[in-house]
Amino acid sequence: MYLGIQNLVMELQELQNGSVSYVACSNRNIAINVALSCLYHNSSVSYKRYFVVSDVDREEFFIQGYDLDYLLRIDTEVFVNKNRNNLLKTLVNDFKFMKMTKENSFIIVLFDEISLLPYEGKELDKLLSKFSIFASRFNTAMLFVSFGDHPEMLVKKIAKKSHYISGLAVLCNDGPDLKLDTKMWRNNEGVFSHGESLLKLGPKGYEFKIDSNSVDNAIDNSICYTHVDALEIDKSLFNSIHFYNSNDDLYEDASRKAIAATLIFCLASREQVDFLGKHIYELRSKRGNFLKIIIIEKVPKVDSCVRTYFLECGANFIFESTSNSDYINAMLPSLKSMSFSKTLNPSFENIVESYHLVAKEENGFLYPEVFVNKIYSIVSMHINDENIKACLLILSPKDEISIDECILRFSPKHGGDYCTAINNELYVFIPHYVENIFPEIFGQVLGSTSIELFKSNRVISKKNLILDELIDIKNNDRISHSDKEFADRILKEHSLYRLS
Repeated sequence: MYLGIQNLVMELQELQNGSVSYVACSNRNIAINVALSCLYHNSSVSYKRYFVVSDVDREEFFIQGYDLDYLLRIDTEVFVNKNRNNLLKTLVNDFKFMKMTKENSFIIVLFDEISLLPYEGKELDKLLSKFSIFASRFNTAMLFVSFGDHPEMLVKKIAKKSHYISGLAVLCNDGPDLKLDTKMWRNNEGVFSHGESLLKLGPKGYEFKIDSNSVDNAIDNSICYTHVDALEIDKSLFNSIHFYNSNDDLYEDASRKAIAATLIFCLASREQVDFLGKHIYELRSKRGNFLKIIIIEKVPKVDSCVRTYFLECGANFIFESTSNSDYINAMLPSLKSMSFSKTLNPSFENIVESYHLVAKEENGFLYPEVFVNKIYSIVSMHINDENIKACLLILSPKDEISIDECILRFSPKHGGDYCTAINNELYVFIPHYVENIFPEIFGQVLGSTSIELFKSNRVISKKNLILDELIDIKNNDRISHSDKEFADRILKEHSLYRLS
């Protein structure tokens, strides 16, 4: 099963059994065409297909320009949300009631994004987990196609719950064409791909658009510039391949010569992120949109904000560290036809500043109010047992030790380690706390013992007590204006982001 986009590499559109994928569209006609194209190109196989429609009238499917033969070839059972209520709220129960539980089937849900946008925090987590559990239990591929004015907002919301999904993309107008912005898409080997593709609407649905006039005729379209450590490249794919020992050397040569060549950079160290992004931005700004700029990660578990940063700087495609050379070589012929369609931000400084702000939050230090709300949500939403394996540390620095120094020591080791400063005390939340090993946990996130920096500490490891402490901070206005100013200064003055 796949999205049904002709000529697009399967790695950016394959739909896996037992998984859930989302495509957020900027208007209803785009979304209707996604659904029709997907159903049409998946109608020749033997598995069951179910099409669930909400907030779209039957007549709208007949005014998209397809001939009757095209529509008659679509083989699916159709279910309509006639009550016009929030379709998603009872969707899983509706699946079961309508006997849509045949294993190895395919379900497409077409809906207005307004049905999902109100969900936040615990409710969103619960909803998406239901879909994921249903898909896994019945080995069903589920595709949600939304339409509305805020597709990026919807995708940003879903991306925070990425452990429930296998595919996430935005499809919107881009001048006369359409742009498919793939935030993440998993193939059958579990490898995630990221990239942008220009599409056009043809007689059989969406097609990947190849700019043959500008790209195929470019003098260096069959030339590749690659870092020697990036991959074992198939030399038959290019007329000429130039190898470089560093990203800097590759950049220097390409910035003088490349027009539509393929440039393959290697992210071999987490310290390279800022500089590699700058190289990509300058290449894209100076050499134009027909360069194919590819990044191959050689370090595991690179954060999503890093990939977003590279794409904002002008990269076309990013391969994760789990991608092997055979997989990358298989995709390169299709990537050679790409051009960069996004409007580049005129200020690299704005891109890198935005990236650092997001990265800092992801790496732990939060504004006090954000910290209180986030930890309250985590504890109340995800922890059901009073004997929780998490703790809130409240630490008072020694008189001769500044709170700045304590914060700059903070180095989270797990997702969900957060800290902030309130009334000259350091608040640290550790979601993987195990009782009686406090010194070890403390040393991991602060690189220090409590004796060295702090004159006192409190460890709160009971759910109700953590919630009581957070509620008390909010209700008694314990966050002062100076606390907010301090956090603002810390975030502006220091680069807390450590890719470790």
